[in-house]
Amino acid sequence: NLTVLENALRFLCSIKKFSNPASVNISFFSHLVPGPITKLTASNITTSSLLLSWTAPSGNAGSYYRVEVSGPTAQSLTVSTSSVQITGLTPGSNYSLQVIVVAANNVNVGAPVSITIFTVPGSITNLTASNITTSSLLLSWTAPSGNVGSYRVEVSGPTAQTLTVSTSSVEITGLSPGSNYSLQVVAVAADSVTVGAPVSVTVLTRFPVTARLQLLVQSSTQINYSEQNIFLQELNTIIQKYVDALKFNITVKGIRRKN
Repeated sequence: NLTVLENALRFLCSIKKFSNPASVNISFFSHLVPGPITKLTASNITTSSLLLSWTAPSGNAGSYYRVEVSGPTAQSLTVSTSSVQITGLTPGSNYSLQVIVVAANNVNVGAPVSITIFTVPGSITNLTASNITTSSLLLSWTAPSGNVGSYRVEVSGPTAQTLTVSTSSVEITGLSPGSNYSLQVVAVAADSVTVGAPVSVTVLTRFPVTARLQLLVQSSTQINYSEQNIFLQELNTIIQKYVDALKFNITVKGIRRKN
């Protein structure tokens, strides 16, 4: 037996002599360097997983594939198929995914092919609007687990706007008094493209102090003073949600009393 290694090619030569000394039969068994894969693609990307797929190389396709995952949660996988489900990833994070073809001798490998991706960021929680006035409010939330590059805040209403912030709260101004607004927040990965699921809340800005509210309540039965006071207390609580406290008066007219 004669073994020759040259230019990353391994040849095993078997020499067999026949009755005629001049006649030699040489059989070559080789483990060539595999070709590289093509069309490496990551799909079905979520907060913690993805599907990695590729096209096998032409010619000598090798014996199996080695998949290297580099990022916050690194891992190395060995598969015999041209796709693999990768799990255990961190939300909103950058990963490098590399695939190498390995020959049957477990030594010779093809040229590595790699791509980079961002996992989907998680969703924010506890979205709250506070300090609501006639023209502004404070919007705050709890950051999701994993990594976040920024937050995109969408304000929909009479005065729409889009804001990008890096903190978990933002002061929104320029709103119209006594108006409904939908406030939506999405977490954005560091690539400024990959986004998490949106979370939204609706609010009503306060009425200006010069506004006059008129409420007509009709009842088929008479009400007494005690029932009137209960009604006014409830009405006062409701109105204070939309009008600054102690800046309004309630006048009762035309109540029929029980005898």
